[in-house]
Amino acid sequence: MSEDCRWAQDGLTAYQDGELTGDEPARLEAHLTACPACRAEDAALRRSWAAFVAAHPVEELPAALHADPFAPVARTPVLRLVFAGAAACVALILIIGRRGERPPVRDDAPAPETRLGAGPSFLPAPPLPPAGATGLASPPYYERRHD
Repeated sequence: MSEDCRWAQDGLTAYQDGELTGDEPARLEAHLTACPACRAEDAALRRSWAAFVAAHPVEELPAALHADPFAPVARTPVLRLVFAGAAACVALILIIGRRGERPPVRDDAPAPETRLGAGPSFLPAPPLPPAGATGLASPPYYERRHD
């Protein structure tokens, strides 16, 4: 097989798909008219492609796939109403369900104290520091003697 035949057979599928550029298509056609082996290879490739297309017909894509993928999605107000109604039902069920868990209110129960400081103190007040104390265990670093 010559170098020209190798180049031609490497470019046959690109030729059949119309992907060759410049003077390549004319050069390949000239080689196919002169070389029976490459012409037979070209015919075999065309037959196999025709058999593939016959076995796998091209189906038309749905129109939705041709639409712009970045277009905003159309939302239906009906779906919003359904979700709003479902949320309202859940809230109502939760409210009604919580009412059954409350203990009954007695009329004779004393009213709770609402003033600040009305109840007993549970912790004793901390002791006051002695007069003149700074509250520090030792003087700050900058006041210490550094001999």
